Amino acid sequence: FLERSIVMPNIFTPNGDAKNNRFKPVFPSESQEINEWNLKIFNRWGQVIFASTNVSNAWDGSENGAQSPEGVYYFTLIYKLECTESEQTFQGSVELLR
Repeated sequence: FLERSIVMPNIFTPNGDAKNNRFKPVFPSESQEINEWNLKIFNRWGQVIFASTNVSNAWDGSENGAQSPEGVYYFTLIYKLECTESEQTFQGSVELLR
């Protein structure tokens, strides 16, 4: 089942050291088959602070150009595979550390 093959980091550190500075899912080698995706990041109040429909975009730990505070954030990833056209949903949390 492909959903289990997606790797979602549970911590990232957007501190400018060029290591682990962006949050985004890592897909298996079959990633070229991803037809559509929608990644949303939510703060603890449930407000969307980042959204992307572009597989190349990743969250840099900011909201409206300002650094988001350290803490736990929640995500929802909805994606569709070209080969099946079935929509998959992956939800979880990530901790932002600076």
